[in-house]
Amino acid sequence: MDSLDDCEIDCGFVISEKKRRLLEKRLYEEIKPLLENRNVPFMKFCDILNYVCHNPNEYSCLQCYDANLMDYVTNVCATSCENKSRESFCFEIQDIYFNVIAESGDEIIIVTFYIISDPKDFKNKCNDRFIEK
Repeated sequence: MDSLDDCEIDCGFVISEKKRRLLEKRLYEEIKPLLENRNVPFMKFCDILNYVCHNPNEYSCLQCYDANLMDYVTNVCATSCENKSRESFCFEIQDIYFNVIAESGDEIIIVTFYIISDPKDFKNKCNDRFIEK
């Protein structure tokens, strides 16, 4: 169990303090105001994060690790990977598109989340598919 201020989830957020601060900033400066502007309760976003915690195999697609680059390939949506991978989860809440990236292991770790605004990103990161919940 972990939390970023008001958003409590049943798995974990990334451990790095620098990355956690970035997620908190994104959550409270971008996501929360946008949801409030559309009269959507903030907890709806926390609900999608918890969906990721409880449904790690219901992802939109995978981001594969490239050993040559020593990083994940984030602009290709794969159905399987040779090495380790991260799961990409795509959601829609009242025409706002979100991407949540998680890593599975002993515990599900939410690595990042953000708003998708470019249609090309929707194809590359979501395989043109939202998760219905």
